[in-house]
Parts: sequence; C-alpha cells; structure tokens
Amino acid sequence: MKKIALLGLIAVFGLAFIYKPSVTLDTYKVIKVTGTITYKKNNKSVLQGDLFPENEQIVFKTTESKAAVISTAKGRFILAPGAERNSAVKANLLPASSNISSRSGAVINIIDLQNMFTGNYVVLGKSRIHINKDNFPMNDNSFFFLRYKYKGEDINKKLSNEGEKLIFDKEQILMVDGKPITAFDSPEVKLFYSSNGASSQLINSFNLYMPSDEELKKETQILLNEIKDKPYTAKVDEFLAYMNDFYGKANKQSAMDWLKTNFALEP
Repeated sequence: MKKIALLGLIAVFGLAFIYKPSVTLDTYKVIKVTGTITYKKNNKSVLQGDLFPENEQIVFKTTESKAAVISTAKGRFILAPGAERNSAVKANLLPASSNISSRSGAVINIIDLQNMFTGNYVVLGKSRIHINKDNFPMNDNSFFFLRYKYKGEDINKKLSNEGEKLIFDKEQILMVDGKPITAFDSPEVKLFYSSNGASSQLINSFNLYMPSDEELKKETQILLNEIKDKPYTAKVDEFLAYMNDFYGKANKQSAMDWLKTNFALEP
C-alpha cells in the first residue's frame, strides 16, 4: 500500500512538472539600427523589421551602436550597450522619450527662435514655421538664411517664406551652385536674420538633420503598426518622441503634415 501511495505521489509530481505553464516572453520589433549590432547565437546583424524575444543576447560592435525597438504590450525602447565595460552581450532597454514638447504655434521673439533652433533639429520635407511678422518681417530685403560648410567653404543659403511662414525646404537647402548635394561637411549650421541690408544677426548654432523620406517612411510604418489602436494625438506624440531620440526636434505642425501626406494620418 505504501508503495502504491509513493508511486501515486511521484505520478502527481510528474504530471505537475509536465504541465507546468511556460512563461511567455515579450517580443520586440526593430524600428531602426545605428552602428552594428548582431545576435550572439548566429552572429547575424540585427536589422530593421526583426522580431526577437526579450531574453535575446545581443552583441554591440561599438559603444555608439543602438536600436529603436517596440513592443505592442510595453511600448518603445532604446536598445543600447550596458554600462559594464567589455561586456559584449550586456544590453539595456532604456525608456524612450515621451511627451516631447514641440512648438506648433507662432514664433514670437528671438528667445522662441533660439529655443526652437538648438541642439538637434530635423526637417521633414518642407517644414513651415509661423514667424511673428512684427519682429521678423520676411520679404526681398529682410530674410533668414543658413550658413553651413560644404567642401570646406561657407555656404549661405537664403530661406524662402510663404507669407509669415518660414520654409525649411530640404531640396532647396541641399542645393549648391544649382547642383544637388547629399550632405554638408558636418550637421552644424548657423541661422541668421538679415534686415533691410543691415548687418546679419546670428540667431543660433545647431545641428540640422534631414533624413531620407524613404528610410523614415519604413521606420514610421513599423512604429504606426505597433500603436495602431492609439488615438491620433498619441500617434503624433509618439512619432515626435521617436524623432527626438534618433534625429532631433521636429516642428509639430510639420510632423503632422508629413504624417498626413505619407500615411493619410489625420484627426
């Protein structure tokens, strides 16, 4: 009788072991990769669109390498090397930016301009920025211009306007002597305002980024697929936060226009 009871107990434990519920791992989809990141198990590169479990071991080939990843359940994160030196597979899932403040109203004074054009700024196609006409009139004699270096030379690029809206046009900016260029010597540019032939006023120095529309559309499609159930305003905010993490600050109205043009996204 004791033997039977013991065997029965073993059977119960055996069944409990066999039918022990497995832990479901969360998965992350890759939006964008900068630098070189590989999977430890097969040395293959981590690529845009990949889906991997949260316990995946990742190798960062350089300390500057990082990736934007998103989980439908947990949201967007930055995948970056761990703090430990010489730890090839130690990865951190860092919280991504959220609730980014991005001006969409009129720029009233020079402080507004300096706050907008500082750090990293991104242009999406054509960025239109409403400028107060009383403080910064824009016409043939009064205008804003950018200065950047190309092949070691200073290039002054007059910016156009549509009434009170200052235009940052990627195609216009990337034109030197009537020929298109792909990039400046460095992303650092200076914004000036020239009024009625007087000496030009430096507004600020900042880094200007103008990502490829084709690449950005791929990244944005992945992002929108994972947040498809969120309301319009949350989608715009998530897009602006993603831009801030990987490119720079974007004008909110310009971001909304770009999303409408390329993804028919509107309220």
